[in-house]
Amino acid sequence: FYVTLGRLFEPYVVSILPMLLSCSSDSSRSVRQATQRTARVIMAQLSVHGVKMVMPNLLKTLEEKTWRTRVSAIELLGAMAYCAPKQLSQCLPQIVPALIECFSDTHPKVQEAVKEALTSVGSGEYRTQACCDFMLTRFTVIKSPEIAALVPQLLEALEDPNKKTSVALDTLMHTAFVNCVDSPSLALIIPILCRGLKDRSVSFLHT
Repeated sequence: FYVTLGRLFEPYVVSILPMLLSCSSDSSRSVRQATQRTARVIMAQLSVHGVKMVMPNLLKTLEEKTWRTRVSAIELLGAMAYCAPKQLSQCLPQIVPALIECFSDTHPKVQEAVKEALTSVGSGEYRTQACCDFMLTRFTVIKSPEIAALVPQLLEALEDPNKKTSVALDTLMHTAFVNCVDSPSLALIIPILCRGLKDRSVSFLHT
């Protein structure tokens, strides 16, 4: 139904978002899987304006007390990978910091969901819809070639800052930047740089 109407259905997405979040944490596996497929279809059709409509509600849901609800919101944020490149690049500066904060969650399922979501939004894979299935298409949200080559290391540093931050910083410092660093690139490297600046290690201070 949403595929047929396309963006004409977009104004109603905010209304059905609570239902998607509820069904994403349903006890039935089939319901959860159907909800995930629905979320992918919706995210693939959202315009930049549509992304801005749903983003505040998703970010607010990350503060919910129920871990299943938090996981649902994280999964929907991860489903932003099904947006077109332009939409995804617009929302990465909001998505990445919010997901990083969830790494401190005490529940292992939440941490696992964050890892998967970050991998999805940072992997450079765009799922385009064909009939009822999704085709995997490579795209470049990270426009800076230098940062694009470092995405795997940056994601590791975001996931495990205690052990991987120094490695990521060292790699960044030895990278020769000859191209502009775009907004999506900054969304990945700023949290790592901030972590390094807060570190009291002598090696960080000297560099």
